[in-house]
Amino acid sequence: MKNLLIMRHGEPQRKYGLNDFDLPLSDKGEKAAAKKGEIISGIGAVPDIILSSPAMRAKKTAELVAKSCGYEGEIIFHKSFYTNGCDSIITTIRELPDSINRVLLIGHNPAWTDLVYALPSRHKMVLMNPATLVALVFKGNAWRDIDSGKCVTEWVK
Repeated sequence: MKNLLIMRHGEPQRKYGLNDFDLPLSDKGEKAAAKKGEIISGIGAVPDIILSSPAMRAKKTAELVAKSCGYEGEIIFHKSFYTNGCDSIITTIRELPDSINRVLLIGHNPAWTDLVYALPSRHKMVLMNPATLVALVFKGNAWRDIDSGKCVTEWVK
């Protein structure tokens, strides 16, 4: 059994003159990211690996969640998490080594909303507002077998 934690970045701070990629987190976004890390730690769901978009707001979200949940590994940044859609993200998940049992993915809409709709067998629309965290369970043993309809939504925070 494998576990996916899928999180949208925290609320960005709108700054004139910055392009979308460089938007920082707002104070509210920073607090929400740290709180989600505490939730992850509190339920014993610290990931084996964190994969994130390299966009500033996602990167900072990943760093805050990692710190507050006690994750000590490297955060791996995938540009495709910023620019590509759901199918590309599923391809990235399929490439994970099977020694990893729990992964935290941090990125952006609309791909994240599409992902949490596509993967579960019972399709449920989850509005991926900033800092929304969704836990999915994949009952397979090999990441390469993950696909639409092969997961179960465990919870939404």
